[in-house]
Amino acid sequence: MPVQYLLLYYEKMKRKKRPSAPAILSLWLLLGMLAFSALLVLPANADIYRWEDENGVIHFTDDPSAIPAKYRKKAREIQKTPPGARQPSHSTVGGPSPPQSSSPPPSPANGKTIGRPERTEDDDATPAVKLRAKIDAK
Repeated sequence: MPVQYLLLYYEKMKRKKRPSAPAILSLWLLLGMLAFSALLVLPANADIYRWEDENGVIHFTDDPSAIPAKYRKKAREIQKTPPGARQPSHSTVGGPSPPQSSSPPPSPANGKTIGRPERTEDDDATPAVKLRAKIDAK
């Protein structure tokens, strides 16, 4: 019985039309053009510019024409090179640090001073050390 099904399937497949040569050629041309176009893709390099106004506010833009004329000389291009493998990331902005103000830090409305919370000896331990201590204790 299964042999009859195989013979019927074989006969059906023999009668099926195969794609024509022009259809196969056009498919290969399309695949070739897609592969070639993938080689022509350029990396996206969007430069980002940073400048600081007279109030100390730092601004960022990717359009140099958006920088006001009086700040264009002070604007710096930010380098966006990613750090290498296993290297910590770092900022290459290179701008000056903001000026330190001589005004006192803000205080709460009720007039009380805010102090730092007391630190315990355990605060210096990393979470991994704390977990290892718990495991060792068990």
